[in-house]
Amino acid sequence: MNRLILIAGVSRSGKSSLAERLASELPASIVIHQDNYILPLDKLPKIKDRIDWEKRETIDWFRLKNDLHGHKKSYQYILLEGIFALSDKEILKQSAMKIALSITKNEFIKRRKMEQRWGDEPDWFYDHVWESHLINHNPHGAILDETFCNISELQYSELKEKIRLL
Repeated sequence: MNRLILIAGVSRSGKSSLAERLASELPASIVIHQDNYILPLDKLPKIKDRIDWEKRETIDWFRLKNDLHGHKKSYQYILLEGIFALSDKEILKQSAMKIALSITKNEFIKRRKMEQRWGDEPDWFYDHVWESHLINHNPHGAILDETFCNISELQYSELKEKIRLL
């Protein structure tokens, strides 16, 4: 039996790092990065002169759900990480665990400014990303199994054990 683990949080909160670490230590596991399911650039919403990555409409949900379904046959643990990991009701229903990672707004801005994959971003855009996260991170009010702010080694070990016991 496979288990779908959802890992959500604002940009730069550590979702990918946590998912990759868990996958390296859990048997028969795979990480699904929501960023790999972005629609073509010409279909993405915009805000001012920038792509608005902070809307769930940026995700190819059909392809993502198909891939999740396909991985059920091959993996014991499927770790889906992304800013919209808690945004789809069907995926929420299939999940065995929902994890949210949080950081302060100041820490988010500091980490985001160090990230260069998006190029230079104007200050208003940091505020937009943060506000969008507050609005969109858990639109259905899913009950979270775990919430972490700067997860410690002890918390990580306990989390890994909880996942193994699912």
